[in-house]
Amino acid sequence: MSKTATKSSELTLTSVDPRVRMKEVRALVANAHKQGCRIDLMDFTGDDIARSQIALQDLLTKEQTKHAKARGHIVDQKDIIWAVTMMSQMVADSATENLLRDQDKFAHLSNINADMEQECNRLSEGWHQTQIALDETLSKLAAAMQTVKTMAEGTNLA
Repeated sequence: MSKTATKSSELTLTSVDPRVRMKEVRALVANAHKQGCRIDLMDFTGDDIARSQIALQDLLTKEQTKHAKARGHIVDQKDIIWAVTMMSQMVADSATENLLRDQDKFAHLSNINADMEQECNRLSEGWHQTQIALDETLSKLAAAMQTVKTMAEGTNLA
């Protein structure tokens, strides 16, 4: 053999199954994309160039599908958050309204309680005065009874 002739280790592309080669190219493109390499600088030749473009298009389509799904989830979550926020605001408003109404009732009941306490004190004082008057009356009645008894003994009425 001469020095200029070298053994060729190239595979003939006609013996490779196109489906298997497409899978290989897809794997190479996906791996390069994950690593951030430029696909156009890879050493694809012949039919592999078209396969790499198809693989890139498929990656783009997958990413667009993922993006659309994520956008749908975000919109759904945004609607749910809005609904929960509105319900929370309604509950807070209702609680505030109930608290203010209860405070008004409490103030009214406090006024009634103060009035009732004054009336109770007035009645207690009146009862005390009545008790004193009753005691005086009973003392006078006892004295009058004693006087009547004494008088009755002196007149033989007893």
